[in-house]
Order: sequence, then structure tokens, then C-alpha cells
Amino acid sequence: MPEERKIVALIFGGKSVEHEISVRSAYTVMEGLLKAGFGVVLVGVSTQGEWYIIHKKRFNKEVTCVEDVIYFTNQVYMFPGGKGEIRYIQASGQLHVVDVVFPLIHGTGGEDGSLQGYLELVDVPYVGCGVQASAACMDKVLTKRILEEEGLEVAPYKVTYADDPCGSLTFDDACETLYPPLFIKPARCGSSVGVSRVTNEEEYDAALAHAFQFDTEVLIEEEVKGRELECAVLGGVDPIVTTPGEIKSASGFYSYDEKYAGGEDAEVCLGTDIGIENEAAITFQAWKAFVALGCKGMARVDVFFTEDKKIIFNEVNTIPGFTSISMYPKLFEHCQVELPDLLTRLIAAAEYEHAEKQKLQRTR
Repeated sequence: MPEERKIVALIFGGKSVEHEISVRSAYTVMEGLLKAGFGVVLVGVSTQGEWYIIHKKRFNKEVTCVEDVIYFTNQVYMFPGGKGEIRYIQASGQLHVVDVVFPLIHGTGGEDGSLQGYLELVDVPYVGCGVQASAACMDKVLTKRILEEEGLEVAPYKVTYADDPCGSLTFDDACETLYPPLFIKPARCGSSVGVSRVTNEEEYDAALAHAFQFDTEVLIEEEVKGRELECAVLGGVDPIVTTPGEIKSASGFYSYDEKYAGGEDAEVCLGTDIGIENEAAITFQAWKAFVALGCKGMARVDVFFTEDKKIIFNEVNTIPGFTSISMYPKLFEHCQVELPDLLTRLIAAAEYEHAEKQKLQRTR
């Protein structure tokens, strides 16, 4: 329990294809924060990007869209330099002052450094990674390049761009160095949105067109034959890494529907049978990736573990899901850290990081 009742603003929703997941994450986090003794202010961001205060009495686990729970139509904003002050746009006067912000917008506009940059201008502590790490981890291609520089192994890949004057990379071009099956992924989306698994030219062309609906940069990646393992990471200077959990998917990859829409082809296992030494190697590699990317606060690190015991990195999620079925909180729960305790630690890490920044000299 916090010594003093701190007020936490949950910012969720947003102009993102992951809007629904963000709303569901926010409900779980709200309940956890209330159990931990925090005050909670709900700031819902509509699918058009407008900010509103959402009343807790109107917010329940069935809600999937911010627009469904907007009560007052006055939009709000966080006042730059206001150290947590929230104001109405169309009315005078202060509405709330919060101590910490918990960003829960998954994907574009929330996980890519945009929201973190705004919160830096507001000058308020916020949970999770800063601007640079958020931007780097959101871009799957940039993540791969940074991890490669650190000597960590990633799946073989190529990149293609919507505005490439030479046109998109063809299936034959990709197969010069990559071996099908291939995965086609928007470079800056999460939750497997826009991702396809392909084995031939016809599937490839359709998958590329689909991926370009979500991003102008598309990653073409060789399939890795291995087990999908995930570690949850908490902290900054000396981060804590959980033992890995495993995703077992019968459909070829862990799709959006399997994660969130009631798909039954995937099994989530909190623990593995790969042995203590291999688990320790994976947690250490996850720690290295977290540090190399400059992450703070929280992240979920996803890897493949092959039959010949190679650890191949998939991606790093800086605002992992907090729904009732999400791996990040479940992995900590498996390590005897219940959700209210986990959230309290995340709030403390945010306050510590902000306090350290305040010590820096800003004038000459």
C-alpha cells in the first residue's frame, strides 16, 4: 500500500488499431490500482484522438471503445509544464492534478514515443519507457538492428517501403536470401495486426498489400522453427526479469484472434520444460535486450528457442497488454508478484526515473 494516496491517470484508447485492447487493459489496471490504494483518473482517448475524462461508474469490463463511455463532451488536455495538471479545453479552471501517468495506449500514438514526448513536456512521472526506447522498440526493423549491434541473434529479414521508387520487394527478391515460409509484418504495429504467414508468390503479394494498409514500412522475415517464449521485465538500472512463459500455437503464429478474440488454437503456459540452465540463459538475454534498447519501467521480451538451443529475438513490447489473459501480468503473478504489487512497483519506478531527470542541469 502506498504511504500516501497518490493519484494515477490512466491514458488509454487512442487512434490505433489496438484501441480495443488498450481499453480492456485499462480496466484491468484500474481495478489493480484501486486495490493497491491509489486514486485513479481515467483519461480516454477517442478513435479520433480527442481526450475525455471517463467516469469509473460507467467503465466496466464489457467496454471496448472510448466513445461508448463518454459522458461529458468537454475535451481535456494535460497542461504543458503543469506537472500533472489536467484542464478542460473549452472551460476555464483546473480539473485534476495527478501524481503519475500510466500510458496504456498500445501501438501508434501511444507506444511509439509520441505520448511519452508529450508527457515529458507536461513534466509528470510516467510508467514505462522513455521517448527513445519507445520509438526504437515500436519499429521492429530498428529493434533488430540495435540487437544485432549488441551481438544478439534475430531472424533473417528484409525490409520494403511503400514509397520505394523501385517498387516493393517481390517474392523472388525476398527469396534470394530468405527461405519460405515468410512472415509479412507492418514494421510499427503490435498485437499481430496486419501480420501474415506466406508460402508462395500469390500469398506474398496479398499479404504485402494487407500490411501496407497499416504501415509504410514492412518487414519480411524468415520463419523461425522454435518455441515462442516471453519474459516480462520490470525496473530500470537493475531490471527484474521473470522466467519465460510459452505460447503454443497450432495455427503457425500467435494471431490477433488467438490473443484477444476468443481463438482456441493457442495455449499460454506460465513456465517451460526446457530446464533451469536454458531458462536462465533466456532471462539473461532478455535482460541484455532490455538494457541495449534503453528500456525503463516495463517491457515484454519475445524470443524463439530452437531445437539446437539458439535464442532468437522476435520483438520487445514496451506497453504490453494488461488484459485478463495478457502474458506480462500473468508472468509476474506466476513469480508471486500479484497485480496490485506489480503496479505499485511500476509507479515507484516511474517516480524514481522522473526524480533522476529532475537532478539534471538544464541551464548553462
